[in-house]
Amino acid sequence: MGLHQGPDPYDRQLCQGSLQRPGEDIHPPRPRGSGDRLRHPRRERGSVTLAVVRVRGIINVKNDIRDTLTMLGLGRVNHCVLIDETPQYMGMVRKVRDYVTYGPIDAETAALLLKERGRLEGRKPLDESIIKEMGEFKSFDDMGKAIAEGQLNWS
Repeated sequence: MGLHQGPDPYDRQLCQGSLQRPGEDIHPPRPRGSGDRLRHPRRERGSVTLAVVRVRGIINVKNDIRDTLTMLGLGRVNHCVLIDETPQYMGMVRKVRDYVTYGPIDAETAALLLKERGRLEGRKPLDESIIKEMGEFKSFDDMGKAIAEGQLNWS
């Protein structure tokens, strides 16, 4: 009955400009677009190598998810692949995000992964002598650093 006291004086001000009511929180608007402005300057697209590890099996999985895991080279649980951060790969990773874990790889981890699990064609183990024969790198550490920085594509 007598609860309504007429128009709120703040309503007129809110309509006229971008004012807010006293006590309301101000949330800065999110930038529109691809979000490139939010990225770290060193992390240009494709310049970071990601390690993707499969953590789940394929029981009751849709065929398109199974195919995407196969295209990524993740045929079995606990397998790891190194990929570039390109839109194509990131779309595939987003599609299978419930079955994998991923993140940027550092130079030490890349070197350790190469030393322990690195293989050449024919499943021949990778060792220091083969790296030196390639000519570009002197050790696993140099090669791991190049992979982590996205300068070398290892597949």
